[in-house]
Amino acid sequence: MKQILTRLLIFAICCIMCIHTFSISTHSVIYILLTIILAFGTMLIADRLSPASLTLIHAGIFILCCMIPELVVFLPLFCFYLSRRPVCYTAPIGILAIILATTKFSVETLLLICVLCLCSMLYGYLTTELATLHQQMKHLTDTSETNELLAKERIRMIRKEQDNRIYTATLKERNRIAREIHDNVGHMLTRSILQVGAIQTINKEPILTNPLSDLRTTLDTAMNSIRSSVHDLHDESIDMEAAIQDMLNDITGFHTSFEYDMSNIVPKDIKYCLISIAKEAITNAVKHSNGDQLSILIREHPGFYQLTIHDNGTDIHLTDTPGIGLTNIRERVQSLSGTLQITTNSGFRLFVSIPKHTQKGDRTA
Repeated sequence: MKQILTRLLIFAICCIMCIHTFSISTHSVIYILLTIILAFGTMLIADRLSPASLTLIHAGIFILCCMIPELVVFLPLFCFYLSRRPVCYTAPIGILAIILATTKFSVETLLLICVLCLCSMLYGYLTTELATLHQQMKHLTDTSETNELLAKERIRMIRKEQDNRIYTATLKERNRIAREIHDNVGHMLTRSILQVGAIQTINKEPILTNPLSDLRTTLDTAMNSIRSSVHDLHDESIDMEAAIQDMLNDITGFHTSFEYDMSNIVPKDIKYCLISIAKEAITNAVKHSNGDQLSILIREHPGFYQLTIHDNGTDIHLTDTPGIGLTNIRERVQSLSGTLQITTNSGFRLFVSIPKHTQKGDRTA
C-alpha cells in the first residue's frame, strides 16, 4: 500500500510538470494514459517477471522515451526497479533520454526530473531491502518457533525417558523386596509354624494347649498376610510394555512394530489379560500366518483399554469352531466385560476393548 501511494505521489508531480510544460492538450492526455498503462502495468506484474524480462521491459520504455522526449517527464515512475540487477544496466538509456529531452524541457524541470528519478531509485532500493529483511525475519521467526517446538519435544521425551527409568527402577526394587520377604521372612515364618506344630504334637501340658494354638493362629495369619503382600508387590512390578516387547524380540521372520500408550497405574487383571492375549496372538501368528509384518498397539483411553494386533498374512481360514487359542482369548476378554472383534480384511486383525468400569466395581481405583 505504501508503495502504491508513493508512486501515485510521484505520478501526480509528473502530471503537474507535464501540464505545466505542455498545457492541457490531447498530447498530454495521451502521454498520461500511456504512462499509466506502462508504469502501473509494470508494477502489477513485476514480481512475477524474471529479471531478464523486467530488464527488457525497462529497456523498451527508455528507448520509447528517447523516441518521444515528452515522455521523459514521467521517467521517475520507471526508475523504481533501477536498483536491481540486471535492470540497472538500462540506466544509460534513461540518461540518454534525458539528454535528448533538453530541447523540450527547461533546465529546472530536467533537474527536478533527475531528482525524482534518484528518489524513485532510492525508494525502490529501500523497499527491496526491507522486503528482504522481512523475509529473513520471517524465516528466523519460523526457524526459532520450529527450534522451540523441537526443544520442547526433546525435553518431553527426556522427561518421559526419565519417568520410564524411575518406573522401571521402582518395579525392580519391588521385585527385590518381594523376593527378600519371600526368601527370608517367609522361610522363617514357615519354620516357626512347623516348630509350633511339632511342639503341639508332643505337648502333654494342658496349660500350654491354648497358648500354642493362639501362637499357631498368629503365625498362620502373619504368613497369609506376607503371602498377600508379596503377591501384590509382584503383580505391581509386572512391566507390561517390557513383557510384550520381549515377546516380539524373540520371534523371527516378522517386521514388528509396537506402540504403547498406557499410564503407570493399570490393574493387575488388565495386565495379565493383555499380556496373555498378546502372547496367544503372537504364537498364532508365528505358527499360522504367512505374512511378514506384525504390529501391536496398546492404548489407554478415558473409558477403556484398547489392544490391537495385526499381521498382513493372507492365508486365513476362520471356521465356525474357533481354536483353543481364540477361545482362550475370547474367554479372557469376556471375563472382564470386554469386547473382541476379529477381521480378515487386509490381513488378520484382532481388536480388544476392555472397559475401565464394570459391574464388579471400579478397577482403576
